[in-house]
Amino acid sequence: MCKNLRLILYCGCILLVSFALIYTIVTWMAQKEISELEESFKGLGRPIRLEEMLPSMDVSPEHNAAISYEAADRLSKALSLNVDNIPSVEMIIQMMKSQDHDTVDSHLEQWRSSEGQEVIELIRDGAKRSHCFHDLDYAKGPNLDLAHLGYMSDWCSLMLMEYRKTPMP
Repeated sequence: MCKNLRLILYCGCILLVSFALIYTIVTWMAQKEISELEESFKGLGRPIRLEEMLPSMDVSPEHNAAISYEAADRLSKALSLNVDNIPSVEMIIQMMKSQDHDTVDSHLEQWRSSEGQEVIELIRDGAKRSHCFHDLDYAKGPNLDLAHLGYMSDWCSLMLMEYRKTPMP
């Protein structure tokens, strides 16, 4: 019994050392391959590290549209303007194609007030700027908070309704 146990333990140790050696060799080969790929990407001028892929945080406030869009969001909330009744871009396009201007006008009514026009002016101001950099924490990875996409979608729909008289294909 003791002899069989020793043999089993001996074989187990040999297997463990063999797997560790194989793992080390495969890891070394993979790292070598990755290094070669990195060098080829560097030669093409492509980013390879996360830091190189992230957007530049050096956007000056006068060029950053996100500041205007965030201000428009805060103002619309402070004025209790209802963004829930802004239809989706797809619905607006359908209304425009069918020339259903009355429905579009009914959705735009609250935005025609002086308060609503202030929000629209902030959105237009943002559209004139060259960059749109929201201060996001990219270190969160898949848990990144993208709450700004909600009001950005609303503002796109609102602007589309504003320019509804543009002929649709």
